[in-house]
Amino acid sequence: MNFEKHCWAEVDLDALAHNFRLLQQHAGSAAVCAVVKAGAYGHGDGIVCRTLADAGAKWFAVSCLAEALHLRSGGVTGEILILGHTDPAYAAQLISNDLTQAVFSGAYAQALSENARAAGGRVKAHLKVDTGMGRVGF
Repeated sequence: MNFEKHCWAEVDLDALAHNFRLLQQHAGSAAVCAVVKAGAYGHGDGIVCRTLADAGAKWFAVSCLAEALHLRSGGVTGEILILGHTDPAYAAQLISNDLTQAVFSGAYAQALSENARAAGGRVKAHLKVDTGMGRVGF
């Protein structure tokens, strides 16, 4: 049986930029991080990131190393934070692509550090705190 497609998403990029600027205004001097994991939730990470960067976004968050590398290969030059786990063995890729890794335990931080040293560099880290949702974090 064939099903007709009756749904679609229309993304108003002007509204996206406007809303980002409003959030940034309310945040004051704090940087606002645009979470664009899963292809900007299926809306096209390339165009969404370009729109947000033009609106002033400096930080973008993704779920995994593959998504971060996809953004870099697509020309995203801002800071990229990986929210999920990246195997410490990929520390060299984190370093060479100027990526920030969320760190959620002392053991994980130690393993990233050891692999980064072996690669001749340092991994930028973001301390992940469990705020009560039961997800990963200190």
